[in-house]
Amino acid sequence: YESPSINGLAKTLSSSEVDAGLNKTLLDKKMTISFKVRDIFFGSRYRSILQYNNVNTRWNNEYESRRFTLGVTYNFGNTKLKAARNRQTGSRDEEGRM
Repeated sequence: YESPSINGLAKTLSSSEVDAGLNKTLLDKKMTISFKVRDIFFGSRYRSILQYNNVNTRWNNEYESRRFTLGVTYNFGNTKLKAARNRQTGSRDEEGRM
């Protein structure tokens, strides 16, 4: 949401954007499918009013802002590897000298 504002002589009206998305994990957590929608209600637009002396001007810019995105992610390799251990080494004293 962007609230109304005044920029010099122009008054900019409010605008908003609502997005949504879904993720689904498949194949023993190796694949993820995602679907996203941007600006569901076409609220992303620029509207402003300029009033100066006897001149009234209105802008109403609407964009093709709705976007649909479908994504697929696949993780290759062994997903069951253990995390690396944090081992103490003899150089620990050396690290603290700097």
